[in-house]
Amino acid sequence: MTSPSRDRVADVRSVVVTHMLDYQIDSVVPLGEGLDNLAYEVNGELIVRFSKEPDLARRASLVGREARVLAAVADISPLPVPEPTFTVHREVHPHRVRATCPHGGSSLRDG
Repeated sequence: MTSPSRDRVADVRSVVVTHMLDYQIDSVVPLGEGLDNLAYEVNGELIVRFSKEPDLARRASLVGREARVLAAVADISPLPVPEPTFTVHREVHPHRVRATCPHGGSSLRDG
């Protein structure tokens, strides 16, 4: 029997290859979870998040709303904003964005 986290890694691989046909997956690393999502990093560059919302209609609404908010913020923000590559019922998949820190260094910000 496989563990739930191993099953979720399989889910990450499945949704990515389904929606990004030419994308080669070398690694999937769990990043953690918040109140609303489980997050995984793919190849050190793509963040895949799974909503914890159990109600399908509400989950679809929340994911769509988040994608619209990110697009609106990207239009006005001088800072990098994650851009969803695709959304699927319960997932939002923004790329990891490189941002410049005020002290001159750089950091990676997750969406």
